[in-house]
Amino acid sequence: MNSKTLHTNSRNKGKKHTNDIPILRERLEQLRSDKGYTQKEVAKKIGCSYESYQAWINPRYQGYKDDYTYVTPSIDKLMALSELYGVSIDYLVGKTDYTSV
Repeated sequence: MNSKTLHTNSRNKGKKHTNDIPILRERLEQLRSDKGYTQKEVAKKIGCSYESYQAWINPRYQGYKDDYTYVTPSIDKLMALSELYGVSIDYLVGKTDYTSV
C-alpha cells in the first residue's frame, strides 16, 4: 500500500476510531455501483492501488474484540473521487446529503 494515500488507525481497544467514517464507505460503494465500475476500475481512474481502495471499504480485523484498522483516503484521493463521481467531498464524508459540487 502507498503510504501517501493512506491514513490508518489501529489498536482502538473497543473505542471508536476518529478516522472511521462509515458513511464514506457506504457512499463510495453506492456511487461505484451506480456508475457500474469495479473496484479495480475506480482505483485505476483515481491513481491508487486496488489494495488501497479495498482498505478504504473494508476495515481489517486485528484479532481483538471490536478492534479494526480503519483506512481513509488522503485529501488528493478524496478530490479525485469527488471529480470522478461529480459529488462534493462534503457529500462523500457525510457532512451533507446534497451531491452538488
